[in-house]
Amino acid sequence: MRARSLLGLLLLLLAGLDSVAVRQASLPLERYFDGTVEAVHMSTVSAETSGRVQEILFDVGDKVPAGAVILRLVSTEQRQQLNQAEAARVEASAALSVARKSYDRARELLDRKLIPKSEFDQAEGGYNTARARLASAE
Repeated sequence: MRARSLLGLLLLLLAGLDSVAVRQASLPLERYFDGTVEAVHMSTVSAETSGRVQEILFDVGDKVPAGAVILRLVSTEQRQQLNQAEAARVEASAALSVARKSYDRARELLDRKLIPKSEFDQAEGGYNTARARLASAE
């Protein structure tokens, strides 16, 4: 309102008039501007694994809900790596079973003083190594 009063005073001085009528008016709260709307939240997608794309579920510019699957990969390589890891775990488990039996046997023989301590130490080392390999495979 103060700007309107100043405008009226300015017109009065510029026009050389003795008086100017100034009235108060309400202006709308809406204003229209030309512009472009762009997303505030956007993301760049990059692969953490290699593979062939089987299916793309969204296109560039699509709105994607949080947690949605955006594409599917053919998992041949990953399946092979999983199978290899599973086989290594089974092998390590079997090796641990054998090492445990050797360790138990060596412990019994050492208690009866039928083998030297060095032979028991070897069995114990083999057992500990087999446990570590199984933990690593798992």
